Amino acid sequence: METVTQTNINEPDWQMLNKRLTNWQQHQRGWLAELKRAKDNESIADLPAYYRLIQGCISPGRVAERVTFLLPWLPHETDAAALGTQLKAAGISEMRLFQVLRAEYPNDLVLLRRLIQQAKPSVDWSTFGKVMQYWGKHQKRQLLQDYFLSNSPSQDKE
Repeated sequence: METVTQTNINEPDWQMLNKRLTNWQQHQRGWLAELKRAKDNESIADLPAYYRLIQGCISPGRVAERVTFLLPWLPHETDAAALGTQLKAAGISEMRLFQVLRAEYPNDLVLLRRLIQQAKPSVDWSTFGKVMQYWGKHQKRQLLQDYFLSNSPSQDKE
């Protein structure tokens, strides 16, 4: 059984969340499946697995819901390339990325999760966690800039 140390959960512990999820992939697959079945980030707060995951790592609320909605699909990799760069390298069309940018909350995260499921990127949660913590117009623009300014060749055939 995992011990939870109470830290200042005003500052989310992204590494602990990822470590707990990695443990679930081996030992608590039902809880992980419960999170993956969530239809949107607002409904995730109705799941017991959400509270098991965030306990002692992050306070319940919108930030925790956003992170928990995407976390099962985004494995941690130290110093991973920016998400926009990885989406471009995976051949995600710019039209689909613009749909994410134009969508309002919470549909923007549903669309983003679909892109993530297709591209199968990995992120450095110490950086990407902050993106999710402050998710909004600025972070969407940064995602777009990372996509267009990356050195990956465009694989779009539009």
